[in-house]
Amino acid sequence: MAFLKDNLQALKVRYPQLAELILKTKPPSELKVIKTRSRYPSIALDLGSKYAFFHSKENPMKEAKAQLEAVDIPSTANILILGLGLGYHLLALKEKIGKENIVIVVEQYPEIFRLALEFLDLKEIILDKNILLLVGKRPEEIFESLKAKIFHLVNNDLTVLRHDTSLLLFRDYYESVEKMVGELIVWGKKNLEAGVRFRRLYQQNIIRNLRYYIASEGLEFMRSQGGSVIIAAAGPSLASSYGVLKELQNKVPIISVDTAIYPLIANGITPSIAISIDPQEVNYIHFERVNKMNRLETILVIDPQVYYKIPRSFPGRIVCPGLRDSKIISLFYPVVGDKGWISKGMSVAHSAFSLALSLGFENIIFVGLDLSFSEDGSHVREAANFMKDFSAGRNLVKVKGKDGTVITDDVFFAYIKHFEVEISKASARCFNASSGAEIAGMPFIEVEDIKTLVEDMSDYISNLSHKGIYRLEGKTRERLNLLLEDWVRKTREIGDLATSVLNDMDIDKAKQIYSDLRRYGVIIDILEETMEAAAVMLSSRRIWKDKADIEKFKLYFQELAAASRFIVKEVSDEDIIGWAG
Repeated sequence: MAFLKDNLQALKVRYPQLAELILKTKPPSELKVIKTRSRYPSIALDLGSKYAFFHSKENPMKEAKAQLEAVDIPSTANILILGLGLGYHLLALKEKIGKENIVIVVEQYPEIFRLALEFLDLKEIILDKNILLLVGKRPEEIFESLKAKIFHLVNNDLTVLRHDTSLLLFRDYYESVEKMVGELIVWGKKNLEAGVRFRRLYQQNIIRNLRYYIASEGLEFMRSQGGSVIIAAAGPSLASSYGVLKELQNKVPIISVDTAIYPLIANGITPSIAISIDPQEVNYIHFERVNKMNRLETILVIDPQVYYKIPRSFPGRIVCPGLRDSKIISLFYPVVGDKGWISKGMSVAHSAFSLALSLGFENIIFVGLDLSFSEDGSHVREAANFMKDFSAGRNLVKVKGKDGTVITDDVFFAYIKHFEVEISKASARCFNASSGAEIAGMPFIEVEDIKTLVEDMSDYISNLSHKGIYRLEGKTRERLNLLLEDWVRKTREIGDLATSVLNDMDIDKAKQIYSDLRRYGVIIDILEETMEAAAVMLSSRRIWKDKADIEKFKLYFQELAAASRFIVKEVSDEDIIGWAG
């Protein structure tokens, strides 16, 4: 135990919760420490009739180095280590990796990790910020932990190093982790691709939806003291739930995803709440027929990035919570206060689930959450994006469903996995009254069984419809007015500077102005987020090195000037304060 004290001290610095777990952990009697002919011990698991050795009985360190000599590790690769043992292969790897390598170490059992802390000096490993230790975690917890590394996981190769004995003894766990990491990379690629593709659109929608954020009551008035909620997605099986939903609509709150809102209304069901998050214009098709109605009792919850025409024509009330990591929202937050927020996940169904959790519901029941295709088509028939032939251009796969196997695709499969992660963290009970793909943690129920799971929440539904609209008054109005004027003035100044650079084409002047723009703080950040083609340049904040980079220089200031014009026009043309009361 010569190394345990120092290793634990390092562990407390970087992984305090893991350190607490290790202090409470004692290796079981079945794990034997074995002396070798070298100064490095091995361990073995007593299987009754024989021992399973984790390392060489001669020289474990020499064995680990020899094994790694044959492994080619690219300089920027991510390295996934499945099974730690006493950590010899990790120590040997430390000598080979560079500053760009991210190493993810997964060990199922804290008991094994404690032995490693006792017999090897792992302080440098523990404190290395490029090495992530994931010990005693479920696969879904690992998924969540690795989200912080998603940029590296998506943009670099992955080298997997499997500790043979760990895989032999605990194959199911490590194979599920490796599969999960692959699914995480698919999830990350889709999210990052969307972020780059819709970067400018996201920002423009936030600016155009700003009046709803400012005037919104936020989510607090919608909060429930427990109880049940039904979330309606737009899978083919939604049609089978119309009868029950119509019977329960005034007793149990129904949250509709945007795709399902018209199918519900067309069948005599008015959802209490609807939700929409998609920034693209194509999402507007779900509302075109709804928007022709004179008045709707449904409250529409929007993400600030939603396509701006959706809230502007919706015939009901709008609630717009905040958005984490948005520079614009952070600018106005100190004035208008906390509006709550929801996690968008990968789809509007994930957002609806996050909303239900934020509002405090204890029983969450999904209908139409098929995440698969049927002979009836891609969606419920009344949905605007219904397709009878769904196979074109899709990577179709078979997965376990309610009544055997069902057909899904790689996109829906990623959605399923994301639901499983979110459900594993949620305290609410979740049920699936759909007929599609199986989602772990969300057991299937029959549609008729919904009635036995829910209680009367008609008072909650009534209270939703009687709440007043938030109005800006007194000093809040004055502060908001000053903030808007300051934002427009500084944005216009930056636009004028960008235009002057483009007129002169003097690179030395451009470098100086680029440096001076930092003094505008969050205002320049907002402008840069509204730029489209400059994303790569912004990653390093150095858009040139010499005069050969003149085209990058032009592009940056052209985009900056265009972003400035857009913001000044949109904010100046909108009577935001007047609209908010």
